[in-house]
Amino acid sequence: MRKISLKKLVLNIKIPENVFYQDDGEVDSISSHYANLLQRYLSGTNFYEKMNYKFKFLYRELMDKIKGIEHNGKFFMINLYGRSYIHTFIKKGLSPALSTMIGAHEETHVLIHLNKIDYLKRDMKKNRIDQKEFDSLSEEVKSCVGGWYALIVKNKFNGSIKGINLSPKEDELKAFEWIKEHSNYKINITKGPYKK
Repeated sequence: MRKISLKKLVLNIKIPENVFYQDDGEVDSISSHYANLLQRYLSGTNFYEKMNYKFKFLYRELMDKIKGIEHNGKFFMINLYGRSYIHTFIKKGLSPALSTMIGAHEETHVLIHLNKIDYLKRDMKKNRIDQKEFDSLSEEVKSCVGGWYALIVKNKFNGSIKGINLSPKEDELKAFEWIKEHSNYKINITKGPYKK
Protein backbone atom coordinates (compact mmCIF):
# COMPACT_ATOMS: atom_id res chain seq x y z
CA MET A 1 0.00 0.00 0.00
CA ARG A 2 1.07 3.55 -0.67
CA LYS A 3 -0.38 6.99 -0.03
CA ILE A 4 -1.88 9.44 -2.49
CA SER A 5 -3.24 12.91 -1.88
CA LEU A 6 -6.69 14.02 -2.99
CA LYS A 7 -6.03 17.76 -2.97
CA LYS A 8 -9.54 19.18 -3.29
CA LEU A 9 -10.94 16.88 -0.59
CA VAL A 10 -7.79 17.47 1.49
CA LEU A 11 -7.46 13.73 2.16
CA ASN A 12 -4.54 11.32 2.08
CA ILE A 13 -5.55 7.75 1.33
CA LYS A 14 -3.78 4.41 1.01
CA ILE A 15 -4.10 2.56 -2.28
CA PRO A 16 -2.81 -0.81 -3.49
CA GLU A 17 0.54 -0.95 -5.29
CA ASN A 18 -1.17 -1.88 -8.58
CA VAL A 19 -3.26 1.33 -8.65
CA PHE A 20 -1.83 4.48 -10.21
CA TYR A 21 -3.53 7.84 -9.65
CA GLN A 22 -2.82 11.18 -11.26
CA ASP A 23 -4.56 14.54 -10.90
CA ASP A 24 -4.13 16.08 -14.35
CA GLY A 25 -5.36 19.48 -13.14
CA GLU A 26 -6.96 21.87 -15.61
CA VAL A 27 -7.34 20.92 -19.28
CA ASP A 28 -8.56 22.87 -22.31
CA SER A 29 -11.05 20.21 -23.43
CA ILE A 30 -12.52 17.46 -21.27
CA SER A 31 -13.43 15.19 -24.20
CA SER A 32 -10.07 15.68 -25.98
CA HIS A 33 -8.13 14.91 -22.80
CA TYR A 34 -10.28 11.83 -22.20
CA ALA A 35 -9.69 10.68 -25.78
CA ASN A 36 -5.93 11.26 -25.39
CA LEU A 37 -5.90 9.12 -22.24
CA LEU A 38 -7.73 6.35 -24.09
CA GLN A 39 -5.18 6.54 -26.90
CA ARG A 40 -2.29 6.49 -24.43
CA TYR A 41 -3.47 3.45 -22.51
CA LEU A 42 -4.93 1.47 -25.40
CA SER A 43 -2.08 1.80 -27.89
CA GLY A 44 -0.61 -1.60 -26.98
CA THR A 45 -3.79 -3.57 -26.21
CA ASN A 46 -5.57 -6.14 -28.29
CA PHE A 47 -8.14 -5.06 -30.84
CA TYR A 48 -11.22 -6.28 -28.93
CA GLU A 49 -10.28 -4.51 -25.70
CA LYS A 50 -9.40 -1.33 -27.56
CA MET A 51 -12.68 -1.25 -29.48
CA ASN A 52 -14.70 -1.99 -26.34
CA TYR A 53 -13.28 1.05 -24.48
CA LYS A 54 -13.50 3.31 -27.54
CA PHE A 55 -17.11 2.30 -28.18
CA LYS A 56 -18.09 3.09 -24.57
CA PHE A 57 -16.36 6.48 -24.81
CA LEU A 58 -18.00 7.39 -28.12
CA TYR A 59 -21.42 6.23 -26.90
CA ARG A 60 -21.12 8.35 -23.73
CA GLU A 61 -20.02 11.39 -25.74
CA LEU A 62 -22.93 10.96 -28.17
CA MET A 63 -25.49 10.60 -25.36
CA ASP A 64 -24.11 13.68 -23.59
CA LYS A 65 -24.35 15.74 -26.77
CA ILE A 66 -27.93 14.58 -27.32
CA LYS A 67 -28.81 15.54 -23.73
CA GLY A 68 -26.94 18.86 -24.03
CA ILE A 69 -24.53 18.00 -21.22
CA GLU A 70 -21.19 19.78 -21.07
CA HIS A 71 -18.74 18.37 -18.54
CA ASN A 72 -16.62 20.56 -16.27
CA GLY A 73 -14.62 17.63 -14.98
CA LYS A 74 -14.04 13.95 -15.48
CA PHE A 75 -12.95 10.82 -13.67
CA PHE A 76 -11.07 8.35 -15.88
CA MET A 77 -10.28 4.78 -14.85
CA ILE A 78 -8.99 1.93 -16.96
CA ASN A 79 -7.97 -1.57 -15.87
CA LEU A 80 -5.24 -3.22 -17.93
CA TYR A 81 -3.09 -6.25 -17.21
CA GLY A 82 -3.83 -6.32 -13.48
CA ARG A 83 -3.25 -2.60 -12.99
CA SER A 84 -5.69 0.29 -12.57
CA TYR A 85 -4.89 3.71 -13.98
CA ILE A 86 -6.95 6.61 -12.65
CA HIS A 87 -6.96 10.26 -13.70
CA THR A 88 -9.05 13.23 -12.62
CA PHE A 89 -9.16 16.52 -14.50
CA ILE A 90 -11.26 19.67 -14.71
CA LYS A 91 -12.00 22.25 -17.38
CA LYS A 92 -9.67 25.23 -17.51
CA GLY A 93 -11.10 28.63 -16.55
CA LEU A 94 -13.64 27.71 -13.86
CA SER A 95 -14.21 30.02 -10.90
CA PRO A 96 -12.23 29.08 -7.75
CA ALA A 97 -15.39 27.83 -6.02
CA LEU A 98 -16.50 25.71 -8.98
CA SER A 99 -12.96 24.42 -9.53
CA THR A 100 -12.85 23.18 -5.92
CA MET A 101 -16.31 21.67 -6.12
CA ILE A 102 -15.82 19.87 -9.45
CA GLY A 103 -12.33 18.62 -8.52
CA ALA A 104 -13.62 17.18 -5.23
CA HIS A 105 -16.58 15.64 -7.07
CA GLU A 106 -14.18 13.74 -9.33
CA GLU A 107 -11.98 12.75 -6.37
CA THR A 108 -15.07 11.31 -4.67
CA HIS A 109 -15.58 9.07 -7.71
CA VAL A 110 -12.00 7.85 -7.10
CA LEU A 111 -12.87 6.98 -3.48
CA ILE A 112 -16.02 5.14 -4.54
CA HIS A 113 -14.31 3.10 -7.28
CA LEU A 114 -11.43 2.13 -5.00
CA ASN A 115 -13.79 1.20 -2.14
CA LYS A 116 -12.23 3.95 -0.04
CA ILE A 117 -15.36 6.07 0.57
CA ASP A 118 -14.93 5.45 4.31
CA TYR A 119 -12.09 8.01 4.25
CA LEU A 120 -14.61 10.68 3.26
CA LYS A 121 -17.25 9.42 5.68
CA ARG A 122 -14.80 9.50 8.62
CA ASP A 123 -13.70 13.01 7.65
CA MET A 124 -17.31 14.21 7.41
CA LYS A 125 -18.07 12.68 10.81
CA LYS A 126 -15.02 14.44 12.27
CA ASN A 127 -16.48 17.71 10.94
CA ARG A 128 -19.87 17.00 12.51
CA ILE A 129 -21.77 15.98 9.38
CA ASP A 130 -24.38 13.34 10.10
CA GLN A 131 -23.83 10.14 8.07
CA LYS A 132 -27.48 9.12 8.11
CA GLU A 133 -28.67 8.03 4.65
CA PHE A 134 -25.30 8.70 2.96
CA ASP A 135 -24.86 5.07 1.91
CA SER A 136 -28.27 5.04 0.21
CA LEU A 137 -27.33 7.94 -2.12
CA SER A 138 -26.44 7.18 -5.74
CA GLU A 139 -22.80 7.36 -6.81
CA GLU A 140 -23.40 10.64 -8.61
CA VAL A 141 -25.13 12.27 -5.62
CA LYS A 142 -22.36 11.02 -3.28
CA SER A 143 -19.80 12.59 -5.61
CA CYS A 144 -21.76 15.85 -5.55
CA VAL A 145 -21.85 15.66 -1.74
CA GLY A 146 -18.06 15.29 -1.85
CA GLY A 147 -17.88 18.43 -4.00
CA TRP A 148 -20.06 20.49 -1.67
CA TYR A 149 -18.23 19.14 1.37
CA ALA A 150 -14.84 20.16 0.01
CA LEU A 151 -16.13 23.59 -0.91
CA ILE A 152 -17.92 24.37 2.34
CA VAL A 153 -15.97 22.51 5.02
CA LYS A 154 -12.48 21.70 3.80
CA ASN A 155 -11.87 24.95 1.92
CA LYS A 156 -13.80 27.19 4.33
CA PHE A 157 -16.21 28.72 1.83
CA ASN A 158 -18.68 29.06 4.70
CA GLY A 159 -21.36 31.71 4.33
CA SER A 160 -22.11 33.12 0.91
CA ILE A 161 -20.70 31.24 -2.07
CA LYS A 162 -20.50 33.07 -5.36
CA GLY A 163 -20.06 31.66 -8.84
CA ILE A 164 -22.03 28.44 -8.56
CA ASN A 165 -24.76 27.73 -11.07
CA LEU A 166 -26.98 24.91 -9.83
CA SER A 167 -29.79 25.09 -12.32
CA PRO A 168 -29.67 22.08 -14.64
CA LYS A 169 -28.21 19.31 -12.48
CA GLU A 170 -30.64 17.53 -10.21
CA ASP A 171 -27.89 15.50 -8.48
CA GLU A 172 -26.12 18.71 -7.39
CA LEU A 173 -29.35 20.03 -5.89
CA LYS A 174 -29.97 16.75 -4.03
CA ALA A 175 -26.41 16.81 -2.68
CA PHE A 176 -26.70 20.48 -1.64
CA GLU A 177 -29.93 19.74 0.23
CA TRP A 178 -28.34 16.66 1.85
CA ILE A 179 -25.36 18.71 3.12
CA LYS A 180 -27.68 21.44 4.47
CA GLU A 181 -29.89 18.88 6.20
CA HIS A 182 -27.05 16.83 7.72
CA SER A 183 -24.79 19.62 8.97
CA ASN A 184 -24.90 22.84 10.98
CA TYR A 185 -23.25 24.89 8.26
CA LYS A 186 -25.11 28.01 7.18
CA ILE A 187 -24.96 28.18 3.40
CA ASN A 188 -26.29 30.74 0.96
CA ILE A 189 -25.76 30.32 -2.74
CA THR A 190 -25.49 33.33 -5.01
CA LYS A 191 -26.27 32.01 -8.44
CA GLY A 192 -23.95 33.48 -10.96
CA PRO A 193 -22.13 32.74 -14.12
CA TYR A 194 -18.95 30.82 -13.77
CA LYS A 195 -16.13 31.20 -16.21
CA LYS A 196 -16.45 28.87 -19.14
